[in-house]
Amino acid sequence: MEQAEGCAATGLEVRNHHRPIELIWRDGLQVVKDLFANPIFSNHMMYDPHIVMTRSEREYGEFFTANRAFTIQNNLPEGATMIPIILASDKTPVTKMSGGLEMHPVFLTIGNIQSEVRMKATAHAWRCVAFIPIPKFDVHADFQTLLHARLFHKCMDMIFAKCKMATRIGEYMSDPMGYIRHCFTPLVAYTADLPEAQLIACVSKNASPLTMATQSFPRRTGDHTLKLIYDLCQRVDPWNVRLFQRKAKALLLSGVHQPYWRDWPYADPSSFLPGELLHTCHKFFGDHPLKWCKEMTCREHRDIERTIVATIAGAANTTPNFVHAIRFLTEFIYQAQSPVHTDSSIDAMVRSLDEFHRLKQAILDAGARRGKSGTINNFSIPKIELFHSFAGLLQFSADVSERLLITHCKYPFERTSRQARNFTLQVVQILNRDETMRRFNLYTLLHSHGTPLVNAIATEDSIVAETDPTLAWIARVLPAEQKRFHGPRPIRNHFLKGVLSVESNAAFHLTVSPDRRTGTLIYFMEIKLIRCR
Repeated sequence: MEQAEGCAATGLEVRNHHRPIELIWRDGLQVVKDLFANPIFSNHMMYDPHIVMTRSEREYGEFFTANRAFTIQNNLPEGATMIPIILASDKTPVTKMSGGLEMHPVFLTIGNIQSEVRMKATAHAWRCVAFIPIPKFDVHADFQTLLHARLFHKCMDMIFAKCKMATRIGEYMSDPMGYIRHCFTPLVAYTADLPEAQLIACVSKNASPLTMATQSFPRRTGDHTLKLIYDLCQRVDPWNVRLFQRKAKALLLSGVHQPYWRDWPYADPSSFLPGELLHTCHKFFGDHPLKWCKEMTCREHRDIERTIVATIAGAANTTPNFVHAIRFLTEFIYQAQSPVHTDSSIDAMVRSLDEFHRLKQAILDAGARRGKSGTINNFSIPKIELFHSFAGLLQFSADVSERLLITHCKYPFERTSRQARNFTLQVVQILNRDETMRRFNLYTLLHSHGTPLVNAIATEDSIVAETDPTLAWIARVLPAEQKRFHGPRPIRNHFLKGVLSVESNAAFHLTVSPDRRTGTLIYFMEIKLIRCR
């Protein structure tokens, strides 16, 4: 099994900083090669765009079922294989209460791996390719954000320089079965919250990263942003930071003059920044609709979404239009969580959003939208604007990347010396050691039993039933050694066992929990519903 090259530490000389800034990174193309050739994923790979039909409707799920996949593939040489690159990044604190230490990792996976495997953190389908440095510049506080943004794009330029070249002319790579393919590596998706998306799209904090945010919501294409930057650079020196930043803000730009995606073919922020469920929907629900409804509890946002309409129905100061507006908004959020979409499901999402906008005045009339200074009489909320360009599927949710922040930053940080000068390098060493041990254990197990390192299904009727690809491989070739690997918890299908309704479209799951205060048992009943096709 091919292993990705180790991390490199590169010192960047930056003016107005007392010492070189250290970028710890791995070459993006080498990581792509490693993922694409990994035999663990051989039975969970896709290579060509295809159309999936359900009855008379086309389904959109994996990237290879999207129109954009066909568009890119048609522009590639005959016989070429597309390796869609999916990135994720976010800044996270690693210290608690004090210390102020932060990390800014960049994660990479490829769209060839099926989403049901790629979305599981335990499948190790995501790789950390870099830790973006977070220095303190010796400049006025007004320019810290601008310099950090320029540093981010400079680092991304270095990390993915070879990926950009492979997108233009291709690169020969080995697939999981050992065959050589002529591959191209376009950037097709980037999972990020709103501030990170604005950083990537090179727009200011009061601008949308996806649209022009006018009445008709035209797309904010990468070409449009690059033209604005080019014209501005012709008039003002980019390193005249004070003047350049002031002129850039007037154009709703961040002040970055060399976006890393500027020379990456097919890379357009309005296309590769999909609507993201965790922040765009669930966090938005907690920040806004939940506060409008006033009936608040301590439960998680996703749990409250299930009951909010029933909770506010009949409450004081709520009108039917108020309840209906909340109902259509939550309906949109639930519709957006479908693992696949069809033309009719997209139309249903549009109808729900249109109904919310038709009825939202009732929320303002009730005085439910409030800020620190009192009642707010508008809906100038960036995430509501993002709903109009919402193109995300469940597989592009930030749930996995949020989990990776814990496994690749916060947990390893607890095993370091916690010194600001070298804790990042120690985290990298811990991650490299864990990855090497995981691969070594799998290799020695297979080699000691004389098992081929090619993960091929012997018969066509064999079904890969395990959700973890490594466990599925071992279960098939060495079933007695399964205990050496720990896969994710099994998923229970309540429609195979348990109490079913007469029409078999609902399953009842009963959970017994003791109440220690009263010494009694509390019964929780969860109803699982299924949509009949």
